[in-house]
Amino acid sequence: MASFEILTKEPYPGLRPYEAKERELFFGRNKQLDELLRKIRGNRFLALVGGAGGGKSSLVRSALVPKLKDGFAGQAGQSWRIAVCQPGNNPIGNLSRQLASRGVLHPDSKMDPNYPAIVEKSLRRGSLGLVDAYKDADVERANLMVVIDQFEEIFAFAKTSSAAQEDAATFVNLLLNASRQREAPIYIVLTMRSDYIGRCTDFRGLPEAINDGQFLIPKMKVEELKKVMIMPVKAVGASIAPDLVSRMISDIGEDFDDLPRLQHLMMRVWDNWVEVDSDPSLPLGIKHYENVGTIKEALSVHAEEAYNKLKTEEQKVTCQRMFRALSERNADGSASRRVATVGELCKLTDQSIESLAPVIVAFSRADRRFLQAPPNRDDLELDTVISITHESLISYWDRLAHWAEEEHEAAETYTRLSTAAALYFEGKGALWVEPELSLGLKWYEPHTYDEEHPERLAPTKAWASRYNTTYDETIDFLLKSHEASDKKLRDKREDDDRKRKTRMLITYLSLGFGAICLILLLLAGVALDSARRSAQVAGRKEKEARLAAYQAEIAKQRANESRYMAKVNANRAQRESFLARQATEKAIRSSDIAELKSRAANQARSKALIALDTAELERQRAEIAKLRAEQARRDAMKSERRAQEERLKAIMTKGLSLAQSVAVKSWKVEEPDLEALLAKEAFELNRVNGGKEHDAYIYEALYKAIDKMQGVGDNPDFNSLNVAPDGLSHLGAMRSIVVSTAEGEFDQKVYTTGSDGWLFKWPLQVFDSKEEQKTAGAPQVLTRNRNNRVYRCMDMSAEGKFLVRAGDEDYMEIWDVAKEERMLKVDVHRGRRVWDLAFLPTGNAVISTGDDRSIKYTNMKGEVTPIVERTPYRVTSIAVSADGQHVAGAGGSPDVSIWNIKSGQEDFKLENPYNKRNATAVAISPTGRFVAVGYQDGSLLIFDIYHYKNGLDQDGNRYVPERLVYHSAKISDLSFSDDGTMLVVGSLDKRATLWQIWNQAYENYDNEEEFPFKDPKFQPVRLEDHEDWVLSVAFTHDGQKVLTGCANGEVKIYEVDMFRYASQLCAMVRRNLSNKEWKKYIGTDDPERDPRNQRLYIITAEGERVPLSTCGNEYQQGS
Repeated sequence: MASFEILTKEPYPGLRPYEAKERELFFGRNKQLDELLRKIRGNRFLALVGGAGGGKSSLVRSALVPKLKDGFAGQAGQSWRIAVCQPGNNPIGNLSRQLASRGVLHPDSKMDPNYPAIVEKSLRRGSLGLVDAYKDADVERANLMVVIDQFEEIFAFAKTSSAAQEDAATFVNLLLNASRQREAPIYIVLTMRSDYIGRCTDFRGLPEAINDGQFLIPKMKVEELKKVMIMPVKAVGASIAPDLVSRMISDIGEDFDDLPRLQHLMMRVWDNWVEVDSDPSLPLGIKHYENVGTIKEALSVHAEEAYNKLKTEEQKVTCQRMFRALSERNADGSASRRVATVGELCKLTDQSIESLAPVIVAFSRADRRFLQAPPNRDDLELDTVISITHESLISYWDRLAHWAEEEHEAAETYTRLSTAAALYFEGKGALWVEPELSLGLKWYEPHTYDEEHPERLAPTKAWASRYNTTYDETIDFLLKSHEASDKKLRDKREDDDRKRKTRMLITYLSLGFGAICLILLLLAGVALDSARRSAQVAGRKEKEARLAAYQAEIAKQRANESRYMAKVNANRAQRESFLARQATEKAIRSSDIAELKSRAANQARSKALIALDTAELERQRAEIAKLRAEQARRDAMKSERRAQEERLKAIMTKGLSLAQSVAVKSWKVEEPDLEALLAKEAFELNRVNGGKEHDAYIYEALYKAIDKMQGVGDNPDFNSLNVAPDGLSHLGAMRSIVVSTAEGEFDQKVYTTGSDGWLFKWPLQVFDSKEEQKTAGAPQVLTRNRNNRVYRCMDMSAEGKFLVRAGDEDYMEIWDVAKEERMLKVDVHRGRRVWDLAFLPTGNAVISTGDDRSIKYTNMKGEVTPIVERTPYRVTSIAVSADGQHVAGAGGSPDVSIWNIKSGQEDFKLENPYNKRNATAVAISPTGRFVAVGYQDGSLLIFDIYHYKNGLDQDGNRYVPERLVYHSAKISDLSFSDDGTMLVVGSLDKRATLWQIWNQAYENYDNEEEFPFKDPKFQPVRLEDHEDWVLSVAFTHDGQKVLTGCANGEVKIYEVDMFRYASQLCAMVRRNLSNKEWKKYIGTDDPERDPRNQRLYIITAEGERVPLSTCGNEYQQGS
């Protein structure tokens, strides 16, 4: 791929799920896909359940849907029409639009804009509305699959109104009833977060359907997470540094279960690599990972970049209102999304669509994908549905997490306020007072009343309508509470003013009265002094004024009167002074009381301040306690998840043990029907509990069951090619088998040659009856051998154009496959026996070895060139590497030499570290990583060339290949499948074994999961149904079948995938296990001891299995 093309690729989708067009970039869920396809055969209602971020949507959209559209052979049929939708805020309308799409139920011959409305009318017609819509569409009996992604949205929709609740119930009933009927081939698949399982009880019949069709999505293992990181980059022609993979695995930890966040991180790393390096020869590295903020900050940093690029403060406020409308916090603290149309968002944000569109597009652009919305503003309509792409954005964008928390608090405050308002107006409650009133006012007008957070958004009527419709009454209640509180404060202030004025008046009056008394006392003193002077004057003038006695007497009288009045005034002054002192003392006492009250008020104010400080301290302590409680909750959830994982692991371990036990029990059962059902149940127990796809015990049980059932049907040789052609009384030993390269399974042909020297062409076919085998099972004879010379070896060029064979004849034959005629006879080894040969991968030459102790190169013109003139031992088996550079030779030595074809030099030697028994067969895997060597004593060594050359195994210890002993006689032949995943071994002990060498799902991990045969517990599949030596083995080119050739002239055909055997058994038996049979061979997990009340079921990783689970409800139980 050109450099520019690589740089324009987008291997990761970010937060959104993978789509069908990205199927080549979706990795890590192959096993779950296979299990889904198998489950579809027996279930019409499937619920994919898993945690948020588990990859449910991607599995369905980019794996299941395209696989079905490609053509899925099985019980369900091959033609599929698939509708994928989300409930959103109009589940029936959304389903109608998807069903009305072209390629689903839309009549392709015409374009009717009213067709969605027609479909919706059919859906609302009755409980079988979905079936009616299917029938009305006339889609020629094609299978219809309805995929409801994000099914949990139906629960949020149902809460919005009573009409919505009724619509939601109708929607669920449509799905349930369509899956239950058998008149139309309709299949329902849901994806749902596991934390919503309990909510399913809201809808009648839904819990039972989910129990029957539940498919749990397991959390990805570390190896699968590595595949998610590595393989998309590799698929577009770039690479990722191993140290980056290790760093990310270390950062995310073992409990990581948030695939969208990982996909977003990888998208950002890729974008940074394109921006910084733009060189496809350089891998994605740690510097790109750190540039984008690592797994901890990448999502928040990216979202913050988008927010900061909004041009105005108004757009930022609009952004906040929009995201608050699209997110919420659940009661358990987890984040969840809401859906809304553009029209609804316009009302909530009080913006026109022209003003809102730039904000939406800023977060839905292809390089951000934070919103599920069209990336172009021209595509936005008022009814366009908008939602956050994934909950991870709510949890890990710090700003949005804060907004979501504010939204949750605001909604709680509004709910409390509206409830109080309703009680007040019903006469059952009172107006709010402090401290609730302050809380309400801060919510209503934060810029006025909330000093700590004045920037918070004030509520609007449109916002409140999301929660209830009593906004006006609620605000009226709040304002009345505020007015009542203000009036109470005003009255208190007026009363305090009156009391203060009274105290001041009393003080002033007391002071004035005292002053008056003092003045009167001074006046009395002056009068007394005046009287005293008058008396003295009178005494002096008494003698002189005797004549004026009358006047003197009068003066005396007047003086006496003055003295009297002075005394009176003095007494009065004393009395007034006393009253003044009393008034002063009273004023002082009043002042003292006022001082005491002032001090008490100050003390109360101090206590109030202390109380406020204490309250703040308690609030802080409560906040700390809340944080600790939240951490404890998270720890508890984490512990619960681990406990669930451990429980699931225990269930799976128990289930796998039971599967193998049931498989072994089936071998010993005489009744064919019962043996078949036990083998099928063992297979299902192995499958639902995540067992090995090539389990030796299960495979043997299935094959024996099929073999016995065919024998009962008088077809004992159902998988044998053993009919002799006319002119030949019996077939000779089958020493070599090759299969043609035709793509179709039934177009492939089998070519055999052997001890009778004949060359046969067989159909690659198993037969339904003995009569069919006799009439259609005879081979086509391409050539006869008149001198009974043995032909030991044969091969076909990679493109299927040429076939070459040789043996005890003194020449090698080259055939034109299409013309079915011999082109050349070449004497390669000087008239000596040819032991083995193989085409080069290019198909233009043959490598061979013979009794002349040489290895030679022969082109299609018959020109011969020596590669090795003289081998150190007689070579009887060779293998050519997939790159055509090397040839391996085994034979008269315990060692196997690897020669360079161009130079003829021995590059290295594979030595047997265990004994000196000769090597008898050799094969090289297509990847060149492994060389399998069989020995005379029946042992097998599989050399890992990478570790063999390095001298160390993956743990740093000295590398020694394990000696694998599963045969008791000489290994006669070895063959790898074309993809290198499987190896078949033939032996003179009348057996063949099937080995899983490589599991592609764990590529680049170099452990026992990538290379299963290295697991100490690994058991190969035994193919024991042979009556004579197994001399030759081969795979079909698609790896689906393995063929064995025997010394008695028989060729056996075996399925590699044991599912192909399992899928046949129910149709043969046509019943399920009886309760008695289930109880005897399977048992039950019901703790009830009383047999009368005991229920028969087994708990598995996918739910309960009961006697009807083996073959499904289509078949009755046995008696």
